[in-house]
Parts: sequence; structure tokens; C-alpha cells
Amino acid sequence: MTTDEPRRVDLTAAAADLLRRLAGRHGPLMFHQSGGCCDGFSPMWKHTHMTVDVVPGRGGGFSVEAPDGVRFLIRSRLLTTEELEHFQLASAPMSDTKNP
Repeated sequence: MTTDEPRRVDLTAAAADLLRRLAGRHGPLMFHQSGGCCDGFSPMWKHTHMTVDVVPGRGGGFSVEAPDGVRFLIRSRLLTTEELEHFQLASAPMSDTKNP
């Protein structure tokens, strides 16, 4: 589904295809995004846009994509001014981590 409305998370075509195949094999799936070296220690920033991609290689842990010889990769960037305004974050300080 294509829309011009800003989103916080996007999928590349490769990631969407892999997710469809994995869901067909395993049923409903979810992503777990670690917060840093000590899981959950570092908060996720609310000013970030993430793109889920797929790259060759094996990730760590027990991810369902590992047997396919690929791993998911999250690419992130700060939201643009327009996106901040859309999500009503334009006046929020960038260092605010109380509400990730």
C-alpha cells in the first residue's frame, strides 16, 4: 500500500517479501528491537524513522530468518521537519527520552 502520509517505519520490498514468506511458514511474527548493549538499557527515540531491510548473512540469536541465510537490518534516520510536524513533535526537544 502506497501513501504520501509519513510513517515511522517502512519496509523495503525485500523485507516485505521475506516477511510474507516467513509468516506463511511460522504464522504471526513480531520484531524485537534491542535498546543497546544491555537489552532495554537505552530508550528508543521518538524522533526516529526506521526502515526494515534484508541483507545477506546471519544475525545473532534465534531469529526465524537465519536459516534463509539472511538477516533483517534496521536503517534509521531522524525525522524531517515535516514529519515532526505531522507527528506533533515539532516543539518537543530532541533530547527528550521520557516518552520513547
